[in-house]
Amino acid sequence: MSKKILLLIILTVIGCNKTKESSKDNSLQNVLEKGIFGYGNCPEYPPFSFINDKGNIEGYDVDFASYIASNIGVKSEVNNIPWESLIVALNQKQYDAVISAITPLEAQSAGELVDFTIPYITLNEIIITKKDNNDINGKKDLENKIIGVQDSTSASIAADMLLEQGIKVKEIKKYDRNANAVADLNNGRIDAIVVGEAYAATSANNDSSIKIINDPINSADVVIVLRKGDEELKNALNNAIEQFVSSDYNKTILKKWIPFRD
Repeated sequence: MSKKILLLIILTVIGCNKTKESSKDNSLQNVLEKGIFGYGNCPEYPPFSFINDKGNIEGYDVDFASYIASNIGVKSEVNNIPWESLIVALNQKQYDAVISAITPLEAQSAGELVDFTIPYITLNEIIITKKDNNDINGKKDLENKIIGVQDSTSASIAADMLLEQGIKVKEIKKYDRNANAVADLNNGRIDAIVVGEAYAATSANNDSSIKIINDPINSADVVIVLRKGDEELKNALNNAIEQFVSSDYNKTILKKWIPFRD
């Protein structure tokens, strides 16, 4: 074997080893070394997350994240991020994951490369309207009505599915926030809103003039969103979620935050 061929083989082996090293997944190790599992959250979706009277973020997602972090041996750290920036900041490595009542379709709509865990809860997309509105008692009654949804959410996708279900609404108005849709509902500009059932329950509890029409249009899985390629962290989180879903702790926080699911 000539020296040139031997040198070529050595360089090829070294190159392969470097490629393996550069592509090594350190996502879980990085979290363990920091001792912190950081996640992005938009605290505008009670009871999943909201800012309390003391200025702190709390809710079902916060308690869930605390359990998940503890399961892998670290502490959780929430980052208050606008909804529109959650995936962008994730890919900029400002934190390790997104936990914000988010579905796979919502994450993918951001146009970034992301991955997902298994679901930690599944929610129905339902309807809220004014309590004195006797014309809407089910989703079929949305025919020729003006409905509101928050744009780029699973509820928005559900609203678009109404036509597939044979229900022709007059107009779908899309908002940047559910709160703006609720304001228009209260001002008579729209007839109803399509929202997740947890948000619907919170809205009805906080506003006695709102009623829930529990006729599901669609259901959506809620997941943790990760960067593409963070397989080791995803596997650890999936294991933690499997334990969480069947745990007494989950039953406790469901009763605390989402009692209608208890």
